[in-house]
Amino acid sequence: MMKKYLIWYYKLIKKNKSKVIIKNLNNCKNWVINKRNIKHKSGLFFKIIGTKVLNPYERETNLTGWEQPFIKEVKFGSGLIGMIIKKIGKQIFFLIQAKFEPGNIFNIQISPTVQSTFSNIKYNSKKTKFLNYFQANLSKSKLPKIRTVFKKWVSEDGGRFYKKKNLIHIIKIPNNQKMNLPENYIWIEEKNLVKLNLLKKPIVNCHVRSILSFTGYF
Repeated sequence: MMKKYLIWYYKLIKKNKSKVIIKNLNNCKNWVINKRNIKHKSGLFFKIIGTKVLNPYERETNLTGWEQPFIKEVKFGSGLIGMIIKKIGKQIFFLIQAKFEPGNIFNIQISPTVQSTFSNIKYNSKKTKFLNYFQANLSKSKLPKIRTVFKKWVSEDGGRFYKKKNLIHIIKIPNNQKMNLPENYIWIEEKNLVKLNLLKKPIVNCHVRSILSFTGYF
């Protein structure tokens, strides 16, 4: 059964024509470098800030501390990690996507149904597929019989991101709910998603792994 998901995944990788070209920071269009930070000229998205860290409990640096850049998300400081699930018999199915991001090892990784910063959602909500399933008051939603089964804030990697958090939001839909899926979305059983996560090649992203760690609660 897992073979069909690998065929689906590698087919999308083969079709993907995206390219990531390493450039000199000074030549990155619409990005501004000054003495305080690196930021987008619109003031949106994220910026790179410099920090000095003093931590007497760090054996390697002791009281001298260290200095490093951090990624700081502008304005919202958080993102949405949303997963739609359904249950057929005793099996839980996850609606995953094969998502391109320029920093991915294979360009495309298996990701949650919705994975976006709130900054991008605010300014690009129409391009975020299935976002309407997670918005505001589900009890008043036009989408029938949808319910939240898990909702929790989790922190991002504190070694690279400055005070960033994500909202993991998992909702359950009826198994007969009709949905038109783009080709980069597919339903997958929990056991096969776990198997994909255990492959030697890292094709499942960190946010899906976080969601899998909470499956015992729903």
